[in-house]
Amino acid sequence: MLSVIVVGAGLSGTATAYGLRKSGFEVSLYDITDVASANDRSRNDTITGGGLTVHSNGIEALKGLGLYDTVIACPHQVITHTQILRIDGSDVATNLKIDGKHFLRQTMQQCLLKACVSEGVKVFGCMRLVHLERTENGILVTFSNGSSATADLVVGADGVHSTTRRVAFPDYPSARLIATGHIGVFHRGTFIEGQPLEFPVDMALYSDARRGRAVFARNCSHKHGSWMSVELTESDRRRNSATQAHDVDDRAKTAWMAFSPSELPRESARIAQVARTWSLPTMAVHCVRSAAVISRVALFDVPIIPATRLAKERVVLVGDAAHGSVAALVSQNLDAAFESAATLVRVLSLLAGDRALQNAKRQEQPRGTGDAICTATKIYSNIRVRRACAVNKAARDVARMMYLPAANGPAAVVGVLTRAVLGFLRAGLLTPLLAYDYRRETDAAVASYGHVRAGRNRH
Repeated sequence: MLSVIVVGAGLSGTATAYGLRKSGFEVSLYDITDVASANDRSRNDTITGGGLTVHSNGIEALKGLGLYDTVIACPHQVITHTQILRIDGSDVATNLKIDGKHFLRQTMQQCLLKACVSEGVKVFGCMRLVHLERTENGILVTFSNGSSATADLVVGADGVHSTTRRVAFPDYPSARLIATGHIGVFHRGTFIEGQPLEFPVDMALYSDARRGRAVFARNCSHKHGSWMSVELTESDRRRNSATQAHDVDDRAKTAWMAFSPSELPRESARIAQVARTWSLPTMAVHCVRSAAVISRVALFDVPIIPATRLAKERVVLVGDAAHGSVAALVSQNLDAAFESAATLVRVLSLLAGDRALQNAKRQEQPRGTGDAICTATKIYSNIRVRRACAVNKAARDVARMMYLPAANGPAAVVGVLTRAVLGFLRAGLLTPLLAYDYRRETDAAVASYGHVRAGRNRH
């Protein structure tokens, strides 16, 4: 049985760990946090993240991982369309039909972690990776507390500022800060000024393209709603690389950290006042002001180009560690994470019957191109780099459309044109992204590998 170490117990890490274990691999899951206590989120001040959306392509990936029933059992809100509007809620630029489901991040993570434990994944907390080394027995992983473990394959699922990526891929491009803001969760159903506290539609994007501002609104279940307000950073406009590097470092330390209960009243009032100055609709401002938890947000772009590698020998990257968080701008961040997990699991499972892969654990294959595990990770990398390039390009296009200086024309004209272009862009780009079939792509890539190998054997 091939052994796998997954570094990072977030959504992509737990999904990958579960899928691999379900497919018969020996899996250990390591995280820098105290995973056991992190899974007990009974108090508001320990909730992390906000709402998130799984679209049709992400749902298909969950089905492939065997996790669909587990996830769908979590409280959620079914969505059938999304709206893109002006920041003040007027002038709907597009009303896009969509098949998706909203969840609270924390609820989903609890479900995935419990599923991993039930399936037999070994989970370890308070373990920070510091070193990777190829040995005769596989990959030796060393942690900050001095302990170590060895596996045939290491999967880096430790986020946009991945230590696995930094250690295994020292030449990998650095993450680039593109937007900052806040994310909050509120309780639906409370009445304010005679109206229930909720968004008028289950998914909406309020956009001020001239100023590079946006608010993503979600009703996540019958109990909860979530919002995320972001503003594009000056790095996409005028700032130099030194300033940008400082901001990346600073924002990385505080991203997704929730304000404490003592800070929350002051911060919710402050952020609501900012939302009011942005001209956000009154009910949306109430949702911001009534948040039960608010966390800081920072979105990062990890440059992906066709020459990028997401695998190096027996180390592979999934989720934000591979493609960054810029995909959130086209609501594909979580879908991309689940796709990468499902693709890796499917590649390894399809090749599991290959004698070369079975013998890889016993080191009967020479290192390099003859190593069947390396071949499997190379196939995975080729598939996911193509996909990540497409998704991130779409997200960057949306980011560019989210900021159009008023100097380009009268404010009213610029606003109308930008909303129209943004609506067209979103409708035109999102449809093919949702139609992606990871199974077809994976099966074709693995079949191609088989043909190439057979051709080499004939010669």
